[in-house]
Amino acid sequence: MSSNSSSEYKVVADQIVSPDPDIILKISGDLYKGSITEDNRYATMADVGEGGGSGSADIADFTFEQTDEDETTMSLHDKDMTLRTTRSGAGVDADINIRSADDVFITAEGDAIELNATGNVSISVGDGAHAWEFATNGVTNIPGEVVGSPNNNITLTALNVDERPTALLSLDQNNERASLKARDWRQSSFTSSDWATGVWAVSPAQIVLTTAPNVISMYESDFGQSPELYVSINNGEDILASGASYGGGDITIDIATSPEAAVEVTITDLVFKYARESKVEIDYDDDELNIVGRSLDVGITSTRGITVESNDDLRVTSTGDDIVIDAADDIFFYANSQTSQYQWRMNSAGQLVLPADGYITNPPTSSGDGNGYSTIQIVTDTTRYDTNQYLIVDTTAPKQIHIRAGGTQDASSADLIVGAEETNVKVSDTDKQVVVSAYDSDTSTQHAWTFGNDGVLYGPNAGLKLDGGVSGSFTSADNKTITVTNGIITAITPL
Repeated sequence: MSSNSSSEYKVVADQIVSPDPDIILKISGDLYKGSITEDNRYATMADVGEGGGSGSADIADFTFEQTDEDETTMSLHDKDMTLRTTRSGAGVDADINIRSADDVFITAEGDAIELNATGNVSISVGDGAHAWEFATNGVTNIPGEVVGSPNNNITLTALNVDERPTALLSLDQNNERASLKARDWRQSSFTSSDWATGVWAVSPAQIVLTTAPNVISMYESDFGQSPELYVSINNGEDILASGASYGGGDITIDIATSPEAAVEVTITDLVFKYARESKVEIDYDDDELNIVGRSLDVGITSTRGITVESNDDLRVTSTGDDIVIDAADDIFFYANSQTSQYQWRMNSAGQLVLPADGYITNPPTSSGDGNGYSTIQIVTDTTRYDTNQYLIVDTTAPKQIHIRAGGTQDASSADLIVGAEETNVKVSDTDKQVVVSAYDSDTSTQHAWTFGNDGVLYGPNAGLKLDGGVSGSFTSADNKTITVTNGIITAITPL
């Protein structure tokens, strides 16, 4: 062997050092070709008789090749390669370290890359400051954010035993959408008793059923709402369905596969597999935030406050049943930017409190006749409540409804006036009488007719007094002669 400079290929102990890609040592089995001693531990490619300086040589089954000036390639043909260490006992170091002064690239050109360990698998960056750890209990520990590269989406999917999605987290940067979805997979079975005729058509691939109301009903309520729909025909493999059309009791379902041998098949049974999907979705592409619960109660619970705010309309709609608002104390409604001027409040006393602090209430067992019926009370001003200045709508036996002033029936301290100040009908529990007032705009004069508690009708300005025993003639304020016989007006002249 010839000896060259110390920068050439070196064999030192168990290490092979090759700063110069032209220098190589050929090994046959466990034997070095050539005697390596302290004096000749340097070898060139020519010394081992390989390549003649061509830039390639062999060690066992490995081929080393200088592919260009800056790269040397080690190849193994038609064989698996194992890099392995052994150790004499527990606690003895037998690690394998791959170190590079620059990048390390691991590429599988023909198949997958698999990392397998009896313990955890960790990937560290930043001198170990940040580590992704795949633990033996199936947990993946992430050091911080998960960020997708531009123009790529991120999706995390959990599959059931049929390898169908049951939970999905989707981050879609192309459509500015983020969604969290859960799917409850179900199945419904039908037999030939559920249709008059049923065939699996060839071209196009379709399920065609006539007089199939049960299938149509399920399609409308569930199948058509499923994000994915599969169907098994005559106990066969599941086939993806892509849509349906129906009417007049018949239904046609488009599917992905035609029957074998391109021969139409009579359908004896069908099993539909469908998912009820619930989701929370933020979609800036369509300017929507959607919370959808299918066959679920949707609950929002907080130990503190919950605020729902909209810069446009806010709608609460129940298409199938009731809307229930339940509070341990008062319920408030605001209009005009939540000013107290326009505040409605449903308080814990059962009152609907109006913006000016008046209220409407419906107290039970409050009817004036004592029969325990409910009333409606309208209080316009709470400062006047103690003087009975509020309105009561009172249902009494046997078939009556009263509108009266507040307080006890027939003993109100307020007068009930129907009308304004000039023209009205006044009912007074205090005076036990009714007064009907008219108004003469020409003379600005009010004329009142009083039905007294003595059974006498008193005319305006005491110009007429009628009772059951009066007979005679009277002159009214407008100079008409009124004739009364036994309390009954029998003539007015001139008319």
